[in-house]
Amino acid sequence: MPRNEAHAGKKRANDMEQGRASKKQDLLAAVRQASAEFTAAIILGDEKQVMAFLKRGPDFLNIRLQTKYGDTPLTLAVRMCKLLLLKMMLESKCDPNRATETG
Repeated sequence: MPRNEAHAGKKRANDMEQGRASKKQDLLAAVRQASAEFTAAIILGDEKQVMAFLKRGPDFLNIRLQTKYGDTPLTLAVRMCKLLLLKMMLESKCDPNRATETG
């Protein structure tokens, strides 16, 4: 294989690797943003906004939120005494057995 072709192949592979890393960073940023918005909606007791998040499904609902305790949506609702939100989440299949980072 000519030297220029080998160099071009390595450059394409490097560009693809950087593209994947960039997409991963973008995805992580989007998850962090959604987590922050969901956390705020629970703290504020915003039923409409919480319901919008609940429609995303159980995979999203059982994430660890960006709180200092690593709360799940359910544990945050309990911590904030938001009983209606807690009921909504349980009905939407949030996992009540999911532990926080502190247990």
